Amino acid sequence: MSVTFGRFVKVMSGGIVITDALLVKRREKTDAALAVLEAQMARLAAANLKSKVLDDDLAVLKKAYADAASAGDTQQSYVKFEYVQINVEAAAAEAPAKVDGFIEQAKAFEKLRAEVIAGVGLSLIPIGKIKAPALKDKLSKELAEIKRSAESFAGDDADELEIAIGKLKRLLARTKATGVRRAETANEVSASILECRARAEGIADAEEKKQAMAVLDDYEDKLVEYGSEDADKMPASERLTQLAKSLGAFEMALSSPASAEGEMLKLMGSERFNSCARTMYASAIKLGANHKPLSPGEALSINVYMGQEYKSMNALNFGTLDASVTAQQRARLAALNDRCRAALAKLPEYPATAWPTYRFERAWNPTQVTDQYVQGKNFKVASFWSTGAGCGLDLGEGSPRFHFTVFGVKAGKDVAAMAAFLGEGGQTRDKPRPGQGKGEVLFPPGTEFHINTRVDPAADEFLPTYEMTVKEIP
Repeated sequence: MSVTFGRFVKVMSGGIVITDALLVKRREKTDAALAVLEAQMARLAAANLKSKVLDDDLAVLKKAYADAASAGDTQQSYVKFEYVQINVEAAAAEAPAKVDGFIEQAKAFEKLRAEVIAGVGLSLIPIGKIKAPALKDKLSKELAEIKRSAESFAGDDADELEIAIGKLKRLLARTKATGVRRAETANEVSASILECRARAEGIADAEEKKQAMAVLDDYEDKLVEYGSEDADKMPASERLTQLAKSLGAFEMALSSPASAEGEMLKLMGSERFNSCARTMYASAIKLGANHKPLSPGEALSINVYMGQEYKSMNALNFGTLDASVTAQQRARLAALNDRCRAALAKLPEYPATAWPTYRFERAWNPTQVTDQYVQGKNFKVASFWSTGAGCGLDLGEGSPRFHFTVFGVKAGKDVAAMAAFLGEGGQTRDKPRPGQGKGEVLFPPGTEFHINTRVDPAADEFLPTYEMTVKEIP
């Protein structure tokens, strides 16, 4: 046993004397803990796994062990081994659970990998039945890439297994999405395109025929795009359903010119008809809604008002159309107004539990404050009157502003499923009321309201806003 000044001080001060025997005992405990740790590393290796994190931790501990063993003084060596023992024992205590977890993750990884590869094989069966060559080729290549990705993932890096499992889960989801439903809908779209082309061949007007064929060419392109990619928060299968429904409406319009669909095609033209139909069906699919009891053409007549036509349709009703608008254009707008009003009348009543709705309006007439929107008076809307199920939309620029809280009875209808802009007016800060809609609630021209209350703005309010509560007079 070496005798040093440090040990002499320890003895003279009444401390514990570190003997060689105590040092050996501590070293043996450290060796035992190291053996446990190395045994766990051997388990990893036997499972064909490796962990750089555990390897690095073990290397650090072994270096500290060697440093403690090489200390020339028994007291210093004992103190260093104390540090090493504490850390090695802690690592040894945690290692079995860590290694168990790694091994279980490795099993889960291999199971997922097998599921992905098997899923690719199963998905290739319906994909092989797709009639559109471009889509079939694109989806086949996508599945081949999924399989290559699954096979290329390294499953031996224990530290990266959790990340790899996440990637495999995403690949599995893509594999399942590329399945029977997508293939069936794609073929439905292909069949509709062929049927529409046959119908379009019979169009007498050369320009109309050209437009219809151009629209169908666009559908061919969209079949590949929509059928192979998720986008705009819609999976590919739903995007194909969107195409199938809009094409179905177009096919009805071409096959029956006197139908609601045929009349809307005449009023809108092929390109506008189909772009509006796709937008409308996208809104309905995302909302989980439908247009019942309306036909596709009737639903489109409401969608047109909710899109870019609302200003001109309203202007006709208000009598403010520009003098340059031709008689033919006026007749078209009148027909759109009539069809929208008729379709609106067919929709079910908005639930009594879902009122009120809300509306912002900017002043467009100087007499509105003094004559029209006066508490206790009635007013009648000259055109369609849009309200939001959960909130109003302030889109104007005039002043003052009116904010209506609207209690309807029969005239207002939920038109969210026909929306050109998804969810417009549907946002709500409070808990939704029973039956509350997810977007716009629309009133037809001629609806009459009674103004129950009106709260005027403060004199110094930056944007003067009149708060009103109104009730429909049935």
